[in-house]
Amino acid sequence: MSTQLSPALSTFPLLSISPPRSIFLVSRLLTPEECTKIIASYTNLVPSNVTPATVRDREVFSDLALASLLWSRISPFFQGKKAVDEDGEIWNVRGLNETFRLCRYVQGGKFSPHTDGRRLESVNDQSFMTINIYLKTVPESHGGATRFLSPSKEVIYKVQPQLGQAALFRGDVWHDGEELSEGIKYLLRTDVMYVRDKDFDFETLYGRQDDEVKGRKALSIAEGLEDAGKGGEAVRWYKKAFGLLPALEG
Repeated sequence: MSTQLSPALSTFPLLSISPPRSIFLVSRLLTPEECTKIIASYTNLVPSNVTPATVRDREVFSDLALASLLWSRISPFFQGKKAVDEDGEIWNVRGLNETFRLCRYVQGGKFSPHTDGRRLESVNDQSFMTINIYLKTVPESHGGATRFLSPSKEVIYKVQPQLGQAALFRGDVWHDGEELSEGIKYLLRTDVMYVRDKDFDFETLYGRQDDEVKGRKALSIAEGLEDAGKGGEAVRWYKKAFGLLPALEG
């Protein structure tokens, strides 16, 4: 996958939600041949219906070379970008998560309204943005758009799948996958990862909070680490959470 491309960035602000967010579209991120190769390389997709209103097949795989290649094409648009979390902490962009989810939607396939959780590599390394890469063009008449929603679930912007194009957005933006009425939709999903500007210090950030707040924060960290497969570190945070708020253990 060494084809020379000239990706282009378009930005679409979502001013009707708070805090304001933007959708970033990168065209020509992958060639048709690269899209076809990715689809052909992963054939063990299985149903992954995370809610009753979600219908799709999915395969999870890790590919550091693919993550590096994609980031080399995207990074000119995002190098030096920062994110600010709910605690006012600053994070610096570092690259793409090497764990990918290849999703296939057939007729009737859809994904119910949701936000994307953060992927934690550690307490100092986590995702803030989702990247959806479309591996096949879907005509608008067939549905299948990624639709961005207001808190009341009204559609405020949508992205119709175009082969080789990517949509990047903050994970806290509500969105869904419009039902596909015809054809097949292939979507490759991963995350844009960030590292803390300053190393995490639990007591500095939360030391003045009561034990319930601290316990629930520690639990949230533990769950994120467990979801990322960081079992050893997750256990330490579970113990901290249960020590602060024993009721959580039940």
